[in-house]
Amino acid sequence: MEDKYDLVIVVELIEHLKNYELLLRKISNWMTPDGLFFIEHHCHKTFAYSYEPLDEDDSFQNSFSYLAPSPYYRPTFSLYFRDDVAVVNQWIVSGKHNSRTQGVVAKEYR
Repeated sequence: MEDKYDLVIVVELIEHLKNYELLLRKISNWMTPDGLFFIEHHCHKTFAYSYEPLDEDDSFQNSFSYLAPSPYYRPTFSLYFRDDVAVVNQWIVSGKHNSRTQGVVAKEYR
């Protein structure tokens, strides 16, 4: 990729991937030296864990992740991967706004 970008925005993607270190490295190559990278992702305030279905009838997995298995990171996850990007600022939002719409979106998707 020859083009370089001043701003890269990633919204609700990284929780569906497993190799986020590679993703951050690739994104850093797309950015200008003073470019900014904004990432929004779901996370648990304390724990990191992954929604992995136990079997094809796993109703918990089917209820909460209708696109792909979703790891939930801790809010500080990006602090561990600073080889290619640096954290300038970080916000933590409760997520209640998302919980109000997730069931509606899942129902429409199915």
